[in-house]
Amino acid sequence: MGTRGQAVVATMLVLAGWTLVLRGLYLLPASQDPGLDLDAGASFDLNLSVYLPAVLLSVLLVVALPIAVGRRGAVLLSAALATATLAFALWVLNRQELTSHIPGLASSLWGAAGLSATALLVCGAGLALRSTRH
Repeated sequence: MGTRGQAVVATMLVLAGWTLVLRGLYLLPASQDPGLDLDAGASFDLNLSVYLPAVLLSVLLVVALPIAVGRRGAVLLSAALATATLAFALWVLNRQELTSHIPGLASSLWGAAGLSATALLVCGAGLALRSTRH
């Protein structure tokens, strides 16, 4: 598989990871435990610090993923997207009030982190392969 093929594989892994992030944030049901309910202040903070960046990263990924597949230097762009996805998933995992409020969120985020790390490994292999060919 050439570097272009590795960029496609890495891009698909990033897309799958980001899908897990969005599934966890938007589609999983919240806990019914009243002790875990978010008050207005925490809810507003989460909207600004988690959900708004998720929307912005989604827009970035929608624009950048097709470019990552079709351009020269696609492996580097795929690596950057994988790094962003991995960093965001790990950052949201540190938000204990959110992972407690949405019970399945942590597993979705760990899955996204694993897929993003795998994408980084694929990109690293692509870069290593490219450097040995030149």
